[in-house]
Amino acid sequence: MNSERERITQLAHTIPVVGRDSHIAPQILFLDGISGTGKTMMGPILSTLDRVEVQRLEHIYEYVCALHFLDRIEDDAAESLIRMYVDLACYNLTIGREVNFRWKDLSGVLANPRGWRYLLRLFQPDGAAAVDRIKASRPIVQIVSHQVLGIAQPLFSALGKRVTIVEMVRHPLYLLEHWSSFMDRIGREARDFTIWIRHGESHVPWFAFGWEERFSSSSPMDRAIYCVQWLNERGEHTLARLNETERKQVIVIPFEHFVVNPWPFIRDLESVLDVKVTPSTRREMRRQKVPRRLTTDGRDLPIYRRYNWEPPDRNQTEQELLKKRWDSAARQASGQAMQTLEQMCARYEERYA
Repeated sequence: MNSERERITQLAHTIPVVGRDSHIAPQILFLDGISGTGKTMMGPILSTLDRVEVQRLEHIYEYVCALHFLDRIEDDAAESLIRMYVDLACYNLTIGREVNFRWKDLSGVLANPRGWRYLLRLFQPDGAAAVDRIKASRPIVQIVSHQVLGIAQPLFSALGKRVTIVEMVRHPLYLLEHWSSFMDRIGREARDFTIWIRHGESHVPWFAFGWEERFSSSSPMDRAIYCVQWLNERGEHTLARLNETERKQVIVIPFEHFVVNPWPFIRDLESVLDVKVTPSTRREMRRQKVPRRLTTDGRDLPIYRRYNWEPPDRNQTEQELLKKRWDSAARQASGQAMQTLEQMCARYEERYA
């Protein structure tokens, strides 16, 4: 009896190492970037490439990476969750389960090219037959994520050479109106599905960790500037720490260059992902108004207007549009925040001019 009690006591204090070594999903593509960098445009274009699935908005990967960054989840648990959810996504896509058929959703299959393939899958067998189809067709699961690059190490650890990250970047001045539009809601409204951390009697987003008081006491525009700065610097920090193999798995696409001259980036994607463009690719690019003369002259969609986008004045130049956004930020931001913004803009223009 005593030995049995001792065994139970010992087990109660033993923390098992969880793992998942086998996998179903052969290839995973994360379409990532700070909110407002053009993922809504890029996702449908990527889904026209052969073998690339329609984009999926699954926040679990962001949550796992954020919790790991905050040291609230162990390495083995984070990696196992990522591997399992990626396999579930691949399997469910193959049999038409948990597929988004909402016709108004930009991530829904009915709003994306080649959506008919998901209707056909509803009538195909599941189980071992579905796994055989995955092995034969080698689908690329496309996951849309938000500001994950800076905390993406669990993705590389869990998925290894199977993962590619397409990282969208954009001039900071084009991000501020988007970000400032929701700064008063983040950490407060239940419909904000960002990981929060406690700060006194309130909450702040996970990416305010270490500067919670500054976030809480800043105006919406100052918060937007500081958030974009922190996320940009964190992303650069991660890129610098990746080994040579991992760095080749990250494709950085500046929005301004892609929408004006997309084909060099498309060819790079073909090479890295081992895919080819399809007849749908050019059609979808025309629908997304790519290429275009002015970078902001995209589709006029309600979701864009919700975040303060307006159709550009086609009589203005790109520099005049940037100046307009600078002046708008200056009317709302503090002098210190504007200095930070000036440094960010200079750094971005130096890297991606």
